[in-house]
Amino acid sequence: MPLYQELHAYLLKCVRNTYGEKLNADDGAIPAHVLEQIVRQAWSPRTVFRTPFPKNQLPTVQQRLEEILVTSLKIIKKAAEFFESIGLNHMSDSFYERFSRRIGDEELGPDCRAEVFYFPPHAALRYCPKLDYKKLMQIHGNMAELQYNLYRGQLPFGVDSEPCPGFASAIGEAAVIASGTPRHLNRLHILFNHSLNEEQSMNRLFRMGIHTILAIPQYFINDKFLVDVMDGHISAQDLNCAYWSLQNKYAGVVPPMRRNEKTFDPDFKFYHGLNPEKPSTVKLL
Repeated sequence: MPLYQELHAYLLKCVRNTYGEKLNADDGAIPAHVLEQIVRQAWSPRTVFRTPFPKNQLPTVQQRLEEILVTSLKIIKKAAEFFESIGLNHMSDSFYERFSRRIGDEELGPDCRAEVFYFPPHAALRYCPKLDYKKLMQIHGNMAELQYNLYRGQLPFGVDSEPCPGFASAIGEAAVIASGTPRHLNRLHILFNHSLNEEQSMNRLFRMGIHTILAIPQYFINDKFLVDVMDGHISAQDLNCAYWSLQNKYAGVVPPMRRNEKTFDPDFKFYHGLNPEKPSTVKLL
């Protein structure tokens, strides 16, 4: 929480400088729609916040990404090569024919995400066709989770379960961090002979912090809200008010405009976390 509060305070100052009097930021909170802008900027440069060293920005890779990795399937295969290079499973053509599927156009949203499915001894991938740097990083995480599932599928029944909830997701997040290094981007021919100086490295860590640290309270809030409703601590007539009260208390976030109990505002992560077998708080373990 102390680290989150320091990051929140820095970002609040940035958005106040950007929006001035237009920003509805009572009691030191950030409006939810502005926080979403901040999270999205962690993947691409805009004007919501300033990185610690604005004169030493990270190199732009989007154009090279479009030139080199021209299809989403090629992105997946390049991610698979990353794991094959360290001695893990080779993903054969049979895998891509039988166990990988593209998300349909009717399901594409503004931020479609790939999914890994585990049905021992096999694992399957359902991938997003969008082509950008964020998807390149995310697919490395998905492939790490898929590799983990393939290996545990070879274990005897009873010892093939995750040692703790969210273990596979944690492996995926570690792979995302590893695959975003200049060394790996050089290997993919997205960067050429490029290494980050100290200030660029700090800017990279700052953006990674926004992507990860800002999400932590949201997972907790969504699960606490659900549990409090199920336990009867939040009544039906107070649902929306209680939700925003938790947002303000734990995340320093307020609604974009005045809300009432005729609305119900929990975001998509809340609905995604309704799966009883995989609650949102596994992201915190």
